Amino acid sequence: MRWVVDSDVVRIGRLIVAPDQQRQGWGTRLLNLAEREAGARTAELFTGHLSEGNIRLYQREGYVESRRERINDDLEFVYLTKPLR
Repeated sequence: MRWVVDSDVVRIGRLIVAPDQQRQGWGTRLLNLAEREAGARTAELFTGHLSEGNIRLYQREGYVESRRERINDDLEFVYLTKPLR
């Protein structure tokens, strides 16, 4: 996982959990780490529209869909945000 703080927004990207470690809480722990350590007011991330498991995780952790961006006929990015303070 990596993140960048831009103004008062932490932009989280590349949150990847090895397939054999999924569904063990690692994704949640990584999200919580970035949210806590970044010191930002808002968190933002995105995933592909077909990544239903990722979208469920993010929504369960308090993220709300803020917009969608069509990349091509087969891909749409779903952006989600969460207030942190």
